[in-house]
Amino acid sequence: TTRLSAAARMPEVAVASRLRSADARFFGGDGLFERVARATCRADANVPRKELAENWAMATRVHDEFFRDAVAAPRRVVDVAAGHGLLGWFLLALCASTGHAPTIYAVDRAMPASATAL
Repeated sequence: TTRLSAAARMPEVAVASRLRSADARFFGGDGLFERVARATCRADANVPRKELAENWAMATRVHDEFFRDAVAAPRRVVDVAAGHGLLGWFLLALCASTGHAPTIYAVDRAMPASATAL
């Protein structure tokens, strides 16, 4: 889809590599994905690079299924095994862009210390 086209432009790197502030330069557009990608990079939260595309894909899927055309969109969402909480943040950004504002809870047994940077 066009929403993930920016992720395809990311340079080829090892899966284990992490997003850093300098990586924000790879996301130069004005689309929502590019803006949240830049914010994620600039947070310098040590997020694995692959998490960006995976969480964006899941957030768009959840948004399209439950929020896009829903008459009564959910008021609360729980992101279980959230890690850094990217899924919740991305879903919140998508919902805000379409006028919904659910409360999102990110839950994990051990949140990474860098999750607060996001």
